[in-house]
Amino acid sequence: MYIVSLHYLTEHSEVDKFLVAHREYLDTHYQKGHFIASGGKVP
Repeated sequence: MYIVSLHYLTEHSEVDKFLVAHREYLDTHYQKGHFIASGGKVP
């Protein structure tokens, strides 16, 4: 099991541009059974 904790080095408005694609990526891997948990952090 791996646990990954990230922090951004840019503004949240820049990160927001990629959230839809990122969530689609997560959904794909949840459906394949690769991921069991994930979640966002409170800024």
